[in-house]
Amino acid sequence: MQFLAGRLLVKTLIAEQYGCSLSDLEIDPKTPSVAYLLGTPFINLSISHTADYLAVSIGKIPVGIDCERGHPTRDWLLIAQNYFSSYEVSWLQSLPIPLLKEEFIKTWTMKEALAKCSGDALGTLLKISSPIGQKNNWPEPYSEYRCWSGQPQEDIFLSLVARPAPSFTPKEVIGTYRNSFEGPATREIRLKAS
Repeated sequence: MQFLAGRLLVKTLIAEQYGCSLSDLEIDPKTPSVAYLLGTPFINLSISHTADYLAVSIGKIPVGIDCERGHPTRDWLLIAQNYFSSYEVSWLQSLPIPLLKEEFIKTWTMKEALAKCSGDALGTLLKISSPIGQKNNWPEPYSEYRCWSGQPQEDIFLSLVARPAPSFTPKEVIGTYRNSFEGPATREIRLKAS
């Protein structure tokens, strides 16, 4: 159900933003990060879902989005030790327990969004150091990618990654939130640069 809802939502967003018909838009399963308008590649896209939440992003440049729900009983540090770089594990170990969960999920969503944006395998990206703690950028070959993260609702974490022109470095990006496919957006979402 969320698979179909994500495609409908992203097509609706594109149609609203660019004044085209939903029936003219197609998302090919072989290239799920691009929407086609009348058979021609038109715009980059990304879709994510968790629990009852769905997030989509579109852009003229490559984009990746990921949302995750915070699960209260998970052992975040154990998961990090199995998947993250040694730098990230050390950094997470230095944090107070309440902050550890938030920073773990932020790091995870940044890496999933980067995988969607870059087209590289998540398994490969989990072991590289993300821009957390004292690090300000992704390592090569990902240094051109930018990331923004936030919590649109309590216990829902969201990260957006894009590969913009080097001169594009906003401190935050603003999106919209809606409760259904009907009507206008009901709330603004602000994501801070990571």
